[in-house]
Amino acid sequence: MRSYYAAVAHGDAVAAARHFTAPSTFVTRQGAWSPATAAEIETSFAATLRDFKAQGYSHSTWSESHMKLLGETVALASLVIVRHRTDGTEKKAAA
Repeated sequence: MRSYYAAVAHGDAVAAARHFTAPSTFVTRQGAWSPATAAEIETSFAATLRDFKAQGYSHSTWSESHMKLLGETVALASLVIVRHRTDGTEKKAAA
């Protein structure tokens, strides 16, 4: 989780995407999404990071995390992060 967070915090979509296998399922406030390939995961991370930057985000800090093993090769993970904008404002977000 720490290396995944570091990749996202540093804007490295390729490194962030490497933490997932395809197919994967992501559940967000916008709904569930199941990319079939690693390239789709990487493209999604790149778009998200681009959107953050366009919205004025400068960096994020890790507030808390939760992990539950569901089997030998499956886990449910969640993060709560604080996104910091270049104007000094903050936004708490779950991932």
